[in-house]
Amino acid sequence: MQTENSPVVCAVEDGVVIATVLVSQIRDPLVVDSLRTSILQAIDASEARSVIIDFGNLKLMVSMALLAFLAVRRRIGGGRVVFCEMRPEIIEILDICRLIPRGNVTTAPFEIAQSLKDARERCGLA
Repeated sequence: MQTENSPVVCAVEDGVVIATVLVSQIRDPLVVDSLRTSILQAIDASEARSVIIDFGNLKLMVSMALLAFLAVRRRIGGGRVVFCEMRPEIIEILDICRLIPRGNVTTAPFEIAQSLKDARERCGLA
C-alpha cells in the first residue's frame, strides 16, 4: 500500500505489516503525518497483529517522528512493533528516549532487530 509521494510503502504478510521507510529524512510534520497515516491504514485494513518498520533508507529523524511510531504502538495493542536496519544515530535517539530495550531498560514499547530477516523471525515469518 502506498499513496503518491508517500514516505513509506506497506505490505502485509501473514498478519504482519512490513513498512519500509522510503525517505532519507523525517523532519517535516507533513511527512510525519503521512508516515503515521499510511502505517495505521495498513494495520486497520489487514487487522495486523505485529508491525515491522524497516529504516534502511533513513539517515535522519527528528524527535517529532516518534509521535508517528507511538501511534503505531497504540494501534497494534499487544502485538510487536519491531524496528530494523537502523543506523546508530537513530538507535541513539530511541535509546535516549527509552523507547527500545537497551542497558537497564528491559521493557520498552519497541523492539529492534539488526536486519529485516531477524525482524521477520521475531514476528513469526519465515
